[in-house]
Amino acid sequence: MTSELLKIRNGGPSRTRYGRVAAAVWSIGLAVSSCEVVGEATASSASRALGERPLAPVNATSGSATLAGESGRVAEPTPAPLSGTKPTLHVPPTLNVPLATAAPETVIAVAHPLPPSPAVLSVGDGVAAVLERSRRPATVLRTIDRYAVLSLPVRELDATRVPLLTYLAHAAEAGRPIAWDQSSARVRALVAAVEALITATDVPPDARAAALEWLSAVRLSNGPYDARAGDKLVVPEAMTALRAPLTARDPELARFLFEPDVLPRRSAGSSLDKGGDVFSSLGGNLYVGVTAEALLGFEERFPRNSRLVARDGRLVEEVYRTGRLAAADVRPSPRGLYAEELGAVSQGLRAARVVAPPALSAYLDATIAAFETGDAASLAAADDAWLAQAPPVAASFGFVETDWDPRARKGRFQALVVVDDTVLRTRFEKTLEALPSLISALPWTATMAPEDRASLPWPVQAVAGTGATGPILPAEITLPNDAEERGIAARTWLLGNVVRAVDAAMDELTLRTFASAEDLALVPRYREALSDAWVVLDWLVARLPVPRGPELAGRDPAVVLKELTTPLDFLKRTLVILHLLAQPAARSVFPELDDDALRALYRRVVRHETILLGRTASLRIEDDHHKALRTLVAFLADRGALRVDLPAAGDTTTPIQYRVDVAATRDGIAELLKEVARILAAGDYTAATTLFEHAVLPDAEAMAPLRERVRALGTHDAYAFDMVLSPF
Repeated sequence: MTSELLKIRNGGPSRTRYGRVAAAVWSIGLAVSSCEVVGEATASSASRALGERPLAPVNATSGSATLAGESGRVAEPTPAPLSGTKPTLHVPPTLNVPLATAAPETVIAVAHPLPPSPAVLSVGDGVAAVLERSRRPATVLRTIDRYAVLSLPVRELDATRVPLLTYLAHAAEAGRPIAWDQSSARVRALVAAVEALITATDVPPDARAAALEWLSAVRLSNGPYDARAGDKLVVPEAMTALRAPLTARDPELARFLFEPDVLPRRSAGSSLDKGGDVFSSLGGNLYVGVTAEALLGFEERFPRNSRLVARDGRLVEEVYRTGRLAAADVRPSPRGLYAEELGAVSQGLRAARVVAPPALSAYLDATIAAFETGDAASLAAADDAWLAQAPPVAASFGFVETDWDPRARKGRFQALVVVDDTVLRTRFEKTLEALPSLISALPWTATMAPEDRASLPWPVQAVAGTGATGPILPAEITLPNDAEERGIAARTWLLGNVVRAVDAAMDELTLRTFASAEDLALVPRYREALSDAWVVLDWLVARLPVPRGPELAGRDPAVVLKELTTPLDFLKRTLVILHLLAQPAARSVFPELDDDALRALYRRVVRHETILLGRTASLRIEDDHHKALRTLVAFLADRGALRVDLPAAGDTTTPIQYRVDVAATRDGIAELLKEVARILAAGDYTAATTLFEHAVLPDAEAMAPLRERVRALGTHDAYAFDMVLSPF
């Protein structure tokens, strides 16, 4: 459970992009969170920036050569491979046969250097096992630090697609070392050293267990820094027993691991530190020896897919690419950074493209070409091919998310493989048909603009992913990043199984001690339909704006409503969904949601807010999402629609009693929605302030047993996922 449980895409009402992956989805009970080697040097650009002349070609005997047609640009020495075990692909000889008869003995072996991990992903005789994994219920498998690792089911997975999905999953896994190395140049050597040490017979058992836990955290975060916060992972106290032997092996690695002040953060967010040179204190591996001053006036040719290195008084772009040989009408391209790893990724993509549908095959071809050259035209072509993908299978490979870069330019590796969510897509289609009736139930005149209809998401389900999209997954991904600059329409994938898994896991967590026998009976029956309904109504209706009244003529509502703009938007969207689910038009789309489903939903809202309340450590509610939900629950309680009876202090077993009057709650929601709509239309800051006075904490005496109960519950801050073909 987290303060981000009701967050919509990076905390605002406007749509956010990911490549720019959405940090979370607006859904009750949901928190999803949410970027040595030398390649090509753009000597002319670096020289312009630093006032130097371009370098002369490097002697070919040193492993470098000047390429014809690329005057002044130098191919640097072939990159050394990253340390550690490499993924390998055994490509079957029968890839040209129809998908349904593809070789059943085909095996894709994937070697993972970090435990716990699978040894083999199999095709053919492994299809049954894959389908079985896809049907697992969403549940918490383990906890690593503040992350709960959830199983990620896929509904209605087509068995004939498993071979294709497995090839794509291998390609995704082959790129994982890139994600680690982008996080830190030290992580590969550090992991190898720790693994070697814990195999020693004289290592204390508690130190070995602590080291395994740290290694799992590295795998989860794709490096030695927390995936979300960017702070260096905390070393378990028992692991300090390894400090002396690690120091003897490599003093610098030991300092990095055990001293918190050594490179404490991977990145500095999306802005440069004006108080000094931000790059010198960061542990990430997107820049090497670069200063902010040296970047002034420097023009990058490969901003998204290169590491920037200061070498011999100039800046060099080490491009992420495999390189390619010259051929008819094809210019050669030198090998670059991560050539070996990207080559393994491309090998998996080539295996997949043979059995892929036409649109996916075209995207894989474009992606392989982009990995070969790394140039802007190839990247744009791959983005365009990504947009053209269609059901039933799609993928996203490349250097996309820029959140690890202080300049928000360098992309980190991501690979995501998805299948169509036909059930959720059908719900979207039916809701669109019922849209006029749903909109007519709102207390304001609303319309859906043609561009909003055109930008509706494609509901999909994640089956494999690495890097920025695995094992931590977003709930949405919108690409390409530069769609607006290029004047093209972006496209959003809505990861429906991520939404449902987190809802289910949160229900599982809270039902242990926070639910009555009634909840235990109602929640499983309606959980999946309620999750789908919430997502669909949020996308199609809840985001529709309230028209401005004359009071706001020529004025910006965000300026008028000040700090209450965001909580008002959250509150409006929650109220719209709750209100519409009680309308007859919604029953035509979601016929399984009867009055008992409404009761389950209302109780879930209250149960959810109760836990948020128990986690609030300050004297007031600061989080906008919780502020909106607290206002709703308090408003309904004031009208006698609901009541929460907490057990006595020290009682951690008696269920909390939630008493909900469905009719009174429905009426209270409609009343509050009208008032919120009026406030938004008029920009009535005074009324908004009065409304949010409901968002206050109970007195300390009443809060004590609740906080005690929440601590005993062991809630989570964030989630990671054990995917069907990317097991954690």
